[in-house]
Amino acid sequence: MALCFSSFAGEILEEPVITVSPYNWSTQSVRMGDPSKKRQLDLELKVTMKAAEESGWKIACCGVGEGGLKLADSEGSPCPRMECCYDDSPSLLEGLEKGKTITLSTESWLPSADAKWMEVSGKIPFFICRASFMSESVSLKMEEGSSVPLVLRNAGSDGGDVDAVLEVVPYKVIGSQGFVSLRLFAPSKIGFLGANVESEDGAVLPVDGPSEYVPGEVGHPGRKYCWIMNFREEDIKEGEWKVVVKYADELKEIMVPVQARFGLFGVMENRNIQQEENGDEKARHDK
Repeated sequence: MALCFSSFAGEILEEPVITVSPYNWSTQSVRMGDPSKKRQLDLELKVTMKAAEESGWKIACCGVGEGGLKLADSEGSPCPRMECCYDDSPSLLEGLEKGKTITLSTESWLPSADAKWMEVSGKIPFFICRASFMSESVSLKMEEGSSVPLVLRNAGSDGGDVDAVLEVVPYKVIGSQGFVSLRLFAPSKIGFLGANVESEDGAVLPVDGPSEYVPGEVGHPGRKYCWIMNFREEDIKEGEWKVVVKYADELKEIMVPVQARFGLFGVMENRNIQQEENGDEKARHDK
């Protein structure tokens, strides 16, 4: 039986407002020493959410990788293909929290020589929630080849159950100790919020860093999406571990319009799209 945790009842509170704005852009060599001097372009968008403190709304996941964004420069040259990644892990740089970001990367396109700016436009689906579920406990060994099926009740965006799989994959980092990653594969996007891993005697296995989302396995519909948690090999004891997955319940999808312009000469412009009462959109330019 899945356990639901929610402190909300009665009237449904107003939905939050999510905005996506330009944050940073950069280029770098794809491969050091590459005679072709091929360069990769990276653009970062900052994601912010405004909601009443008592509402409890939070972003469970983002569908940025589903083809909803376009990139072009001021000369009209469009980017044919790019990779999109949503990162909500806490990233600390010189004591400052970066927050949630969307990164767009392309190796096949750079702005035209006469271009004055680049613009990202389109719509992104965000999935928000207020309540969370804890899955039923399953047991597995934290060793290579270990896996177990898991049903996440009401985890789908349509409120349906999701058949997932937990899998253990050890790996090593050069110059460091070994690690073990616990991977959750699912056929559809869910609001993965983490997992609790405990030994048979109740000892909690500490997580090494934040969890992350990565693309799943191509050609395997049941493994289209993947979430990873990492653990230090030295903390893992022999025997079985009990795993409970925490995830968002009753995901609600909201479409967020984006129109962010990146200046190529040190000027950046926000084009905040506002939803009018009649459903039309208008842009406000803030330089």
